[in-house]
Amino acid sequence: KAISEKIKTDKQVTEYLDTLLIDSVIYNQIVNSNREDDSGYYLKSLFDDLKNDSAQSVLLNAQKFWKGNLKDINALTKICLDVFFRGKTIGGKSPGEVGRCFATSANLIRSGKNLSEIKTELKKIDISDPVFQKSIELDEFGTNVVKYLLKNIENKSKSKLNSKRVVNTTTLEHIMPQTIQNTDWDDKTSKSFVTTNDHRKYLDR
Repeated sequence: KAISEKIKTDKQVTEYLDTLLIDSVIYNQIVNSNREDDSGYYLKSLFDDLKNDSAQSVLLNAQKFWKGNLKDINALTKICLDVFFRGKTIGGKSPGEVGRCFATSANLIRSGKNLSEIKTELKKIDISDPVFQKSIELDEFGTNVVKYLLKNIENKSKSKLNSKRVVNTTTLEHIMPQTIQNTDWDDKTSKSFVTTNDHRKYLDR
């Protein structure tokens, strides 16, 4: 309905379809990035690891309206990843709130706003460092989130050594057994771990 109210003539239809074609190419480059630089890593983390479905419009508009400004586009990609991970994945912000924030940011880019102004808008779905740290310490997360966390901790240490990044073939191994019926484990630890409550407390931390 919204489209039919704005696009009425054959010329407008053709122009709109041409725009969609151009946008679809940019969109595909964003969500199916094969870049091996930092920006490519951020894009894969955002869309493959964290399954984001709302930041595409922000990055699409940045590509269109900030043409040639790769520094700001790459910085925006990292900001989108950070606020989504902190606010939505760890902080539990609602999909609606997150989606509206990204949509507003996309509109701001179209209206001529710069990186600093977009960052201010996106930070609205962020959480504070103390809240983030407490959540990491106490909450339980699904396998994909745990893999993402451990992979990035490892990559952070590897970056200091200039060694190769960990890829998405990461697997998980429990340090504490998922069951406590193994007598070898019981003999090597304090008896406090044997209780059901303590085992549950430490198992998935």
